[in-house]
Amino acid sequence: MDNYLAKKLGQINVRNSGFGKTNSAHPLQNMGYTLDQVKSLVDNAEKVIGINFTSIAGTTQPNIQIPATAKYMVGFAFAGAGATTDTFSLLINNERAIDNGSAQAYQINTGRPDTAYFQFFRPVAGATAINLNYTSTAGGTAIVFQLIYI
Repeated sequence: MDNYLAKKLGQINVRNSGFGKTNSAHPLQNMGYTLDQVKSLVDNAEKVIGINFTSIAGTTQPNIQIPATAKYMVGFAFAGAGATTDTFSLLINNERAIDNGSAQAYQINTGRPDTAYFQFFRPVAGATAINLNYTSTAGGTAIVFQLIYI
């Protein structure tokens, strides 16, 4: 038997011996997933980055930086009690994706989206420039902009 075949048979035996046993490092393996499948699920799981800022009377531009591992922006939401007249523009790589949108319409507590965020799918990379221009008539409100990505 050549080394390649012996190695493959050994890997199969090890993989089969772990099926149904507790493996706290990778619990999904207990459900029959392979280690590669578990890694793929973790890599493709949704992640959230929150940006905290305080609104001003006028336009503020909070700094939004996504991790280098981000592949897709899948949605966003606002949290905080901004004024009903607060608006925002979202630019992704200098493309105006949302222009003069109502911040209140995209708040988690008022819009009540099914997924806890508003779906807005865009491919991104670590070098993607995401600019938020938040305009308020009254300042001093704590706002959280949550960006959901994979």
